[in-house]
Formats: sequence, structure tokens, C-alpha cells
Amino acid sequence: MKRATELSVLSALMVAGAGCAEEAPQRPADTQLQEAVHGLCQAEALARDGDVAGARAAFLNRSHTYLHELAADVTARDPAAVAALLEAKQGVEAALDESTDSARLADQVAALLETVRAAARSAGLRDAPCGEEAA
Repeated sequence: MKRATELSVLSALMVAGAGCAEEAPQRPADTQLQEAVHGLCQAEALARDGDVAGARAAFLNRSHTYLHELAADVTARDPAAVAALLEAKQGVEAALDESTDSARLADQVAALLETVRAAARSAGLRDAPCGEEAA
């Protein structure tokens, strides 16, 4: 009987968790910002060193998804900041598509970093400097 109960509980947990399998765990907004900023800082440094593939990975793996979340959070408060953020993000994406001019990519990432910080201020988040790893 105990084994049947354990299997029932396990099955229920698996079914309940199946809908959440693709969702990332929720983290405080400041921590998400820190991670995204650190990814942008890393992407900029890698691009300045000529490593476009590394910069692409840092941007896509550490920053890209959060930029959409930040834009959604700030839209009602500061539409101009969101427009600047999305435009700068598109600039980085265009530079990544070209993937030949690492200096241009680094400049685009630096510009994006400034717009992220401006949008974060609009959202009431604390500044996240480069070099400060997310917890």
C-alpha cells in the first residue's frame, strides 16, 4: 500500500511539473538584471577581443531573454526607454548576423548596455555594474 501511495504522489508531481518543464525558475528582478548585464559585459569584452562566436553565446545565453522581460516591465512606465532598448537590441542582433566586424559588434553591445541600464532605472532596479557576477 505504501508503494502504491508513493507512486501516486510521484505521478501527480510529474504531471503537475510537466507544464512547467520549459519555464525557468523565478529569480528576483535585480538578480536577473545582474545576470543580463554581466552577459552583455562579457559579450562586449569578447567582441573587443575579436571572439564573435563567444560574444554571440554570451548575449544569447545570458542576456537576450531577459531583455524582452525588461521591455515588457517598463513599457507602461517609460515607452521611450523601451523603444531605445529594443532598437539597441536589434542593432546587436544585426551585428551578430553580419558576424564579421567584431569592433562594430562591441560598440553595439556597449550601446545596448546603456539602454538596459536606463530601462532598469525606469523599472526601479538597482544598477548592475560590469564585473559583478549575479548570485
